[in-house]
Amino acid sequence: RNLRIQSYWDILEPKEGKYDFSETDYMLSEAGKKGAGVILVLGERQPRWPECHIPTWAKCLSIKDRQQKILEFIQKVVERYKDQPVVRAWQVENEPMLGGFGENCGVPDKNFLQKEAELVRNLSKKTIIMTDSGELGFWIIPAQLSDVFGTTLYRKVNDKYLGYVTYPWPPYFYSIKSTLTRLFAPNSKKTIIVELQADPWL
Repeated sequence: RNLRIQSYWDILEPKEGKYDFSETDYMLSEAGKKGAGVILVLGERQPRWPECHIPTWAKCLSIKDRQQKILEFIQKVVERYKDQPVVRAWQVENEPMLGGFGENCGVPDKNFLQKEAELVRNLSKKTIIMTDSGELGFWIIPAQLSDVFGTTLYRKVNDKYLGYVTYPWPPYFYSIKSTLTRLFAPNSKKTIIVELQADPWL
């Protein structure tokens, strides 16, 4: 009954200015029929490799021009779905401050992330969620910019040098991290697990 659905930029705007929302329309319609609530992900960086889902036409743009196109894309998506009750919250980008992960993602940019959050906040009253890695992230910036902070939770990972590694953190590690983060982000209402490891890495 609780779903997170992506709005991949390269699928929804395969050609500049030409949008195809049919896939997202279908998923939201099916979710609505089942009485589910949806977190709709916005932006260029979204769950599933290569993490940054950039249309071919946008890959050659300068950083400034690409950022402008991302804002335009986010606005189109929010305006299309903001009045749909099935969409309960927006997730702005996915683990946006986690550098060095994903393809074509560039350097994390706090100022641009803030612009994205402000745009969504101006367009809709729905909850804004931002996420970070449960094990590798510092959480503070995404928590400061969002209403609800979402952590990912990966207990076992495959490192190209070490092979399979299990993080040694006990469950209360995440609770302590959440409490400490809230000291720097008092406006963030709560912490949720937004992504629970289920990758077929074998």
